[in-house]
Formats: sequence, C-alpha cells, structure tokens
Amino acid sequence: MTSNPPPPTGRTTWRVLLAVAVTIAAASVVLIVLDPGKSGSYFTLIGMLCLIWLSVTNLRRLR
Repeated sequence: MTSNPPPPTGRTTWRVLLAVAVTIAAASVVLIVLDPGKSGSYFTLIGMLCLIWLSVTNLRRLR
C-alpha cells in the first residue's frame, strides 16, 4: 500500500491573500502620498499590514 502525500493545507490561499494584500497596501501608500488628508487610506493600509502579517505567519506555520 502506498502512502499518498497529505492534501494541500491552504498554502495557495494564503499566498493569494498575501499577494492581494501587498498590492492593496502599495496602492494605499501611493494614495496617502498623493492625498494625505484622506483617513480611509490609512485604515486600508493598517488593515493590509495586518493581513500581510497574518498571511506570513500562517505560511510559516504551514511549512
């Protein structure tokens, strides 16, 4: 009987989330530079930094 490798555990999902979060965070930084008076860009940046941290943490855990 051969043993099959375990199924993927969500690494692809976390990689996609990480890529999206980095892209949105970069866009948010550009918007903050262009118009620093908009507070929504700061909240978006904070949210994306949290998502980046969470994605990296989970990717390391799933290694």
